[in-house]
Amino acid sequence: MQREFPKTHTPWREVPHATLRWVLAVLLAAVFLVLAICQETELPQQIDDQVRLWAYSIRTPATNRLFLLLTHLAGTTFIVGVIAVLLIIPATRKRVGIPQACYQAVFFLVYRGLKSAFARPRPDSAMWLVQEHGWSFPSGHSMNGMVFYGLLAFLAVRNMKDVGGRRWLAAGLLCLPFLIAFIRVYLGVHYLTDVLGGLAAGGCEVLIAGLFMDYFHSEMARS
Repeated sequence: MQREFPKTHTPWREVPHATLRWVLAVLLAAVFLVLAICQETELPQQIDDQVRLWAYSIRTPATNRLFLLLTHLAGTTFIVGVIAVLLIIPATRKRVGIPQACYQAVFFLVYRGLKSAFARPRPDSAMWLVQEHGWSFPSGHSMNGMVFYGLLAFLAVRNMKDVGGRRWLAAGLLCLPFLIAFIRVYLGVHYLTDVLGGLAAGGCEVLIAGLFMDYFHSEMARS
């Protein structure tokens, strides 16, 4: 008679598309590393200069005013304010506010560390439309915006019952980091490689955060 051994519990198998999400996270991390390594070489610098000069050439008074407002959508004050509201409202506190606040705080520290580690100067301040301080790579607005809106999109898909509504909401939220990334180049405070690095790092962080949230959710469901 063949002896049967108990099945080993493998909780990662219960996480939806875990392998694909880990692969995407690694790829985005690799993109970030390539951008970080190549930022001081000649070819990326040429592309950076061409893109920012093109962005300056399409400026108009109307778009200047609009983008000066929209850039705050990924600013620290706005993000902290929205998270505070999510924590105050009982209906969103546990499922959205707390995980959003925890992961956003952790990844903000990661962003500050990366800024200091690479210490890339910003573009010529003569072309800035907004005053900024600190280093250029990676773009904080792009990285924090991707984390903020990416996590909101993930939590919306996870918690909303209206399938059509959550898809539209998630799609809209995920468009915002890319718009903000373009705006940062348009305003003159970042290079193209800065915002691409921010988006890649932020996207990697969102994927990892989503994986661990699904993992712990699976573990809690079993207990």
